Amino acid sequence: MTKNYNMITCDGGGIRGLMSAKLINDLVSNPPSGSSSDILSNVSLFAGTSTGGIIAIGLACGVAPSLLVSLYENKCKKIFQAYQPNGTTSSAVSRLQSASPQPESVLCDLLPEDFCYVKYTDMGLYEALKATLSAKVNPDNALSTLSAGVLVTTFMMLDANTDPWSPLALTNLPNSKYGGVSIIDAAMCSAAAPIYFPPYPLELTGEPAMRCADGGVFANNPSTYALANVLGSQVLGQSMTLSNVMLLSIGTGANVDTVPPKDFGKSTDWGIFKWLDPLAVPPEPVYPLMAAMFDAQSQMADFEAGNILGSSQYRRANPPLSQTINLDGCGSISTLVGAANTYINSQEWIDIKQWAYHNFV
Repeated sequence: MTKNYNMITCDGGGIRGLMSAKLINDLVSNPPSGSSSDILSNVSLFAGTSTGGIIAIGLACGVAPSLLVSLYENKCKKIFQAYQPNGTTSSAVSRLQSASPQPESVLCDLLPEDFCYVKYTDMGLYEALKATLSAKVNPDNALSTLSAGVLVTTFMMLDANTDPWSPLALTNLPNSKYGGVSIIDAAMCSAAAPIYFPPYPLELTGEPAMRCADGGVFANNPSTYALANVLGSQVLGQSMTLSNVMLLSIGTGANVDTVPPKDFGKSTDWGIFKWLDPLAVPPEPVYPLMAAMFDAQSQMADFEAGNILGSSQYRRANPPLSQTINLDGCGSISTLVGAANTYINSQEWIDIKQWAYHNFV
């Protein structure tokens, strides 16, 4: 049993999750001199959003970090399979397709497909995740069957009771009503990125059917949300307090997203198209509204966690990027690998590893 309550949280960011996976792989495979403990066995809770939710679930299942690295390096094009409105490609879950008929209007015939349809089917993502998780567990098992603590974020858009949409923590923490969610469904719910993938169907015994979207809608950096859930679940018990919580937050790259002055135009130009522009050119990211919300929330959670826990209990690893890389940037894998390797050799990361091995006890 660990002396502290140790948490690793992983941000959303699509293919940029490759960098998070590489950092965790280095954390495990290259411990500081004199350290020999299996640090992941001392982690009390793995938490993540979207691509970070995939990593968190993989780690909680006992999947080797090196296998998660391989998932990103080798399966990107399989994961991002273009959705074709003519019906030649379908969702991974047929009931989602039947419950959400394709929009049919003259307007959608005139607009780019991105304005009316998801960009990708979730078939490839589902198959890639199931194959990766199957290396250690049955992905159809419930979260509650895992011995490690896990929490992934998702956003409930719709249920049969027409309740207002709301954030959800799919977790096996004590007193959670979502411990019965299957491992694969939790990963798919968290990773259903708006615009990119369809909202994912989630059905629990005795509960209304739901449709869930990417947790990045409210917690792209899930550190403070996970911390609040830990405190709310009373999992610390009588033997620990907030001073025993150690949190390592891992980002998907400190990016360079911005709107250059030459591209900003007039302030009055910023209507629907400018904020949801699928044709934006770097360093302005595609879908600027979504990117801005994801980036801002990640920075806010870092600020909040640092002030709540202090430097003795909290560290943030977020490799710098030199260019804009979109969530589906399969052509940027070598750039991501290079940025991760550079960061791994930095003094900042060396210090973070030393902190983690000293405190994750």
